[in-house]
Amino acid sequence: MAGGDERSGGAAEQPDAAAEAAARTPVPAGAAVEVPESHEAGVPDEMRAEIEAIMARYPEKRSASIPVLFLIQRRYGWCTPEGIRQGAAVMGVTAAYLESVASFYDLFHMEPAGQHRVLVCTNISCWMRGGDELLGAFCAAAGVPALADDSGLEVDALEGAPGLYSARYAGPDTTHGDKMKQVLAALAGLPDAPRTARFRAVVVVAFPDSRELTAEGVCEGIIAETPRGAGGFGYDPVFLVEGGPLTMAELPAPQKNDISHRARAVHALRDALQRAADGYPSSAPTRQ
Repeated sequence: MAGGDERSGGAAEQPDAAAEAAARTPVPAGAAVEVPESHEAGVPDEMRAEIEAIMARYPEKRSASIPVLFLIQRRYGWCTPEGIRQGAAVMGVTAAYLESVASFYDLFHMEPAGQHRVLVCTNISCWMRGGDELLGAFCAAAGVPALADDSGLEVDALEGAPGLYSARYAGPDTTHGDKMKQVLAALAGLPDAPRTARFRAVVVVAFPDSRELTAEGVCEGIIAETPRGAGGFGYDPVFLVEGGPLTMAELPAPQKNDISHRARAVHALRDALQRAADGYPSSAPTRQ
């Protein structure tokens, strides 16, 4: 209990230390030195309720500064001038005070620090429609590397089909079962043809300086006569892995994740990135 009291007391003292530092910090020219009016700050009702609930836990309103700043940062992604003004209005302190408390601690962001998540289709059909330019544009705009992948099933007797069109082989808005039936029906018309096939995955990473690295992963197999297994998705139930007795849908997840075409592509890309970092040629061979 004593330890808990000490921690509680320390937490309560932190805002006071910040307040003392804030008091010694000159207010920037043009900064507001009056408490903002709540109606002028445009405080959302739910934000007001949360701040008031926080303040109710502290005997002195300035002691609630850090929790309120966390709320502002969580709401806006960083301690925006608007958010600080809204928080100050509800707390009854100046915006300059609350901003100085925020700047006292490294854990508060005083500038935007966003992250970008981009999903881009980079299979060949999209590539011919400018998918490579789109990926490059997203990468340049975000200022960080962009990663994308695509995969498909290649059946030798069907001249590589479904291939690039694996996701829509039986037409738009069809189920995985529909697509498997389409493959099995096509092979039924070729009774003497080999049923060899492979899953192929291609992964590409684009860098803001226009460099690109690509890698492939392949998992060989045979198309089964009928679907088996409840795991996986797509064509997994009709794909006998590398001539073995189990379909991809029958494999335990850890084993599938170890030998799948996607895993092999990512491993190949990892090797290529390492070679590039070491200053060697960055070409990535296909992993099988």
